[in-house]
Amino acid sequence: TVYYVGFLSEEPGKNGRPRYKAMRSTKTGNEALARKRANEMLADGSVFASKENLREYLLGFWTPGESAYLRSYESERGEAPSPVYVENSRRAIEKHFLPWFDERSITKLSQLSKRNLAAWRDDMREAGVSPRTINRARQAVWRALAWAAENDDLPYHPGEYVRPVKETPKEREIFEVAELNKLFAVEWPDFRCRAACMLAVSTGARMGEVRGLQVKSVNLDEGYIEIVTNYQDTEGLKRPKWNKVRAGRDAPIITGNVISALGEVLEKHRFGAAPDHLVFADIESPYVPIGKHAIGNALREASKAAGIPPGRTFHCLRHTFVSVIRPHMEGTRLLRMVGHSTPEMTDQYTKTTDADRKVLRETISRAFGGFLE
Repeated sequence: TVYYVGFLSEEPGKNGRPRYKAMRSTKTGNEALARKRANEMLADGSVFASKENLREYLLGFWTPGESAYLRSYESERGEAPSPVYVENSRRAIEKHFLPWFDERSITKLSQLSKRNLAAWRDDMREAGVSPRTINRARQAVWRALAWAAENDDLPYHPGEYVRPVKETPKEREIFEVAELNKLFAVEWPDFRCRAACMLAVSTGARMGEVRGLQVKSVNLDEGYIEIVTNYQDTEGLKRPKWNKVRAGRDAPIITGNVISALGEVLEKHRFGAAPDHLVFADIESPYVPIGKHAIGNALREASKAAGIPPGRTFHCLRHTFVSVIRPHMEGTRLLRMVGHSTPEMTDQYTKTTDADRKVLRETISRAFGGFLE
């Protein structure tokens, strides 16, 4: 037995009867000790804090500097969650969760229930909101509710049995090899953007990894790059996604035309290409890369000039690399090269030998054909 204590609201409920404003666990089965702890909770003034207000609690949960959860996260893991993830979680709640509850005058944390949380989910789906958007908002809210239950701000997690919306992932488009040959043969608005896209499709590197590539991580003589940094506009230079560093013998291979394209970028580098400079530096600083939109726009223009159907994005280049190389390469090696985080398939102790590197270079050139040679 564990005793809970209910704290009454100053205002009665709609039927005129007293109503509970908060319900907290005393964490004891001893009645005398439970009463003592109940009085201590009432005396310290923390019971009715902002946690009772649904909007204040949820938005405060995802506000750096205010959130006990974010402080705890950083203490336990040694690093704070991504600022982009935190801000996106906050926005998802503000845009896709709170308005529905505001319209129904559900403004208290204690008013949340399995029934109204399920109704919110179903109404969002029927209103045409994408399953992915609903699930992102749900994840942000559910993390806050789980924390509230863990810390006795709620007696239980009201949404524990409300499942996410089923998602049907959209199939990613890829570039055909013949299209790639046309794509890199036409005139590009910026030779640096062309080199960035060639690098992405020939190594599977992500946008942040290409933009965060430093001069010292490029080895043209040996024909490989090391991916040890990742650039995000809101955070600057950081480690790659999932902390999957590809360096040393796991470094992605680059071949003929890619080596030439990178060599041109380094040779014409506005700031002299010092070791710690970004390869694809912007015009104002060697430590700030070309904008994502500039690269994306250049890719669209070149695709149009090459007669390639619209809709292909920079990330499609990464999917193209994986799709083209997969039939030619053992799975674990491919995962290490692209930095996927799949424990069941990734052998952390296997390294690529020099002989393997030669085979990989030949495999990539053969799989992609002319434009990489």
